[in-house]
Amino acid sequence: MVLNIIIRVDDICDQYDFYNLKNWFISNYPQIPISFYITDSQYSYKWRKEVWNIIKDIIINYKWEVGGHTRNHYHLPDLSNDKIKDEIVDNIRDIHKGLKFVGIDYKITSFAYPYGEFDDRVKKILKENGIIHGLTYDSNEIYKSLLTIPGENLYEIGISCNALNSIDDWNSRFKEVYENGNTYILCLHTSHWIKGRNRENFKRIFKSKSIRELFMSVRRFTQYLFKKSSTVMWEYLKKHLEFILNCSNIQFITFKDLITTD
Repeated sequence: MVLNIIIRVDDICDQYDFYNLKNWFISNYPQIPISFYITDSQYSYKWRKEVWNIIKDIIINYKWEVGGHTRNHYHLPDLSNDKIKDEIVDNIRDIHKGLKFVGIDYKITSFAYPYGEFDDRVKKILKENGIIHGLTYDSNEIYKSLLTIPGENLYEIGISCNALNSIDDWNSRFKEVYENGNTYILCLHTSHWIKGRNRENFKRIFKSKSIRELFMSVRRFTQYLFKKSSTVMWEYLKKHLEFILNCSNIQFITFKDLITTD
């Protein structure tokens, strides 16, 4: 039996988050497709035409998947019905519009819940808007490790590894799925791993082309001013992928691939 491996990346907030993710994987593992999830999709200065062109390229040439993650990354169950719908539907529409602008009719089929939180209203809106896979996870460090895709409820798909702990934990969680399951889902937040992140944030201030962009860039710089760099996480990821690639009967896929293989 072949083990499916899905790499899910949440919290892609702008072109810089996307470029760092894309550059690292295309440079190191161009054969591995990624499912990544966009938020802050309503800001045109974050998602310019050239960015959508590159996203189009990796969808077509590298078989990556792009999905929704709401416009503002709110806790969805805390919102009104109308606000939940706006956050989900407008986010999906933004991405569809951006890709159509560069000549690709792309259909989003998976959606990652911010903070892993959802309720029946959230799932209902996803169903009504053609979303097939709703992605969640337990935000605590201790969580149930998903071994298989829950075929009876595709709107509550969890994860196998949340990439929070040591490399030994990552590898042991993969080994558990490799021996007992059929789908390994690794959840990453690479937007928090960028090497020299605040140097990039500082550059964004001077590259700002509007008052709104300047405000957002200053706020982002301040948020990360006192945070330590997490470049070690990229090293963990490389070691983990090498651990996986040494195993037989594995294949890297996206959530969208599950639709065509079912």
